[in-house]
Amino acid sequence: MKRGKYFILICSLLVLCSGSCYEANNPPLEASELNFLIVGGKEETTARFGADFSSVFQELKKDKIALDTFLLAIAEQPQNKKKIAQTSSLQESKIETLISSCQSIKLIRRTQGKWTTTVPVIRDQQMLLIKENLTPIACSLTKKVKAEIREIKALYEKEKATSDPPWNDVVHLVIDKFLVDGTFHAAIEDLEHERVGQEFYTQDQKTLPAFFLEQGEHTANFGCNWYQFEHNGARREIYVLHGTLLNRIDIPLNRYRKDPDFSSGLFKISPSGEYSDLSQLEMEVFKDLGWIGEERLIIPVLYADSVKTFLPLIEKTGKEMAEIVFSDYSVFLDSFKASPYSQFLDRAGDYIQACYHILFSLIIDKLVEEEVIPPVPKPVSDSYGVYMTLGSVWD
Repeated sequence: MKRGKYFILICSLLVLCSGSCYEANNPPLEASELNFLIVGGKEETTARFGADFSSVFQELKKDKIALDTFLLAIAEQPQNKKKIAQTSSLQESKIETLISSCQSIKLIRRTQGKWTTTVPVIRDQQMLLIKENLTPIACSLTKKVKAEIREIKALYEKEKATSDPPWNDVVHLVIDKFLVDGTFHAAIEDLEHERVGQEFYTQDQKTLPAFFLEQGEHTANFGCNWYQFEHNGARREIYVLHGTLLNRIDIPLNRYRKDPDFSSGLFKISPSGEYSDLSQLEMEVFKDLGWIGEERLIIPVLYADSVKTFLPLIEKTGKEMAEIVFSDYSVFLDSFKASPYSQFLDRAGDYIQACYHILFSLIIDKLVEEEVIPPVPKPVSDSYGVYMTLGSVWD
């Protein structure tokens, strides 16, 4: 189940829940946003949720308020339809439709006459509790990163091409993706397989871990989306930090990544990010993405070979970090047992993966707090947290 080279797909859904129909003992759900994260690619998604997942889920997203209100109503305990109606203000006919659609793509199931989610839907307050549990181990991991980051930086600056951007422009890509969400994540999963046999995962969870996170003050950077493009043997890779995605309801890249004008334009970008050869249509795509400066792209463009110079050190550090995690692996299982999800989820696999990504965000937060890496600006621009590599880092 090694996923260090895969991406997490984030589907952001806006929720504006009214409390007018809630019972007195049910506090109103505040305006919120849910982010659906899956740790894998298209084939794994189909294997877990079915061939119709994409089309059904996109249809559900047309009524974002209803879908998310429904999911939040059953987020922490199974509910019957009457209770869902009381705590969500949804009409019975709408609930019936949501149940049918969500059940068809295995997002919910029926247990003892009540409906529950098949993946964790983690509210912001629950995320705070998880972060508190993970803080000691996050401090140890942050210390390890701090011990290695100077050498990683030195290797990058020694070997980088003249056109490659300065270290501070790429440090989040290096640490957030290549180290934390890349080699560290893969190393944790390798040790899981070797030492606990993934006994805490169902087969579905092994195939594709998945979870919802509520967008709140405790949601931050915890990885990176990765897109690869190929043309006449040449490759380009685009990376987008999750922490920047979570603040955008609409992600233009998801609209354009299969657009031929976008793909063709990628391969006309020079190593310095200059775009003078772009056609008008290609230019319009990059303008809409917010990546265009006066003469060159305003997103960092770097050679994949520059990354490969320090990748061995990144991989070594990631494996050592994974050993730190497994020195206290029980913290994840104890957290699951103490959570409401242990009462209705089959096993802990999805929850453990959610904890890993919350741990990623804790590491990044602490590195920012200690001024080891620069902060993520708020609000973020369309161009921030987006990176392009010329060539493939993961060949």
